[in-house]
Amino acid sequence: MKCYVAANGRDPRFPEDIKDYLSSRGFEVIGNPFSGKLSEDQLIDLIRDVDGTLAANEPYTAKVFDALPKLKIVSRVGVGFDTVDVKAATERGVIVTTSPVH
Repeated sequence: MKCYVAANGRDPRFPEDIKDYLSSRGFEVIGNPFSGKLSEDQLIDLIRDVDGTLAANEPYTAKVFDALPKLKIVSRVGVGFDTVDVKAATERGVIVTTSPVH
């Protein structure tokens, strides 16, 4: 399985401990090679073939979900879903949840 791990808003560096944890359990992990917030098109190109994401502030819109039929789960780091269209995700069978920041 392949997953995308965004940088935490409090620490913009790629979270190596999360990458190591997931990699040791057989996941192929990718991070954000860009600086700043991704556009819809950048997000689509970056995570086209991932199964799940640990999301930061990327725009998870209906357009994004339509372009990512393999995506099964979006776990938003922190609280709230302000950048995730939960209705669009639900309609497409994508689970949306949060991951507490430590």
